[in-house]
Amino acid sequence: MLSGLSSVVKRHSIITFFVLAYALSWWAWVLYALELFPNPIASFGPFLAALAVLAVTQGRSGVAVCCGEWCAGGCH
Repeated sequence: MLSGLSSVVKRHSIITFFVLAYALSWWAWVLYALELFPNPIASFGPFLAALAVLAVTQGRSGVAVCCGEWCAGGCH
């Protein structure tokens, strides 16, 4: 099951990114509209979607390189 899902993500990484980014960005607003959540929180949907797609397509080393470059400018 997971190997089939990862092959789909690898073949359609851009589409997967946009679907995940949209879903992860709007989930809190759905809960807010249904009055199940007191207030919507700041969404990091595109960032989380990018990390998820990167993890599936490039593995742990791809995420480490991405986060290493991101933090290289100011994370100590």
